[in-house]
Amino acid sequence: MNLSEVAKLIYPYIGENCPKGADFLVALLDSIFDEEKSKSPHPFDEISQDNANRIFNGTKPLAKKYALV
Repeated sequence: MNLSEVAKLIYPYIGENCPKGADFLVALLDSIFDEEKSKSPHPFDEISQDNANRIFNGTKPLAKKYALV
């Protein structure tokens, strides 16, 4: 499974606070990012709404710079 498939699978169950799939994706990624252990600034603040929507829909993969944080 890729990130898009996982996000779409769990969105109906835990995404009630996010009206858009893209918002849910950013919230999901934000929830797993440990700011205390990271030496870099919060990377998910840089994801545009358009990119988050494309990642959620599966038309664009998550960039390595976000995956390797």
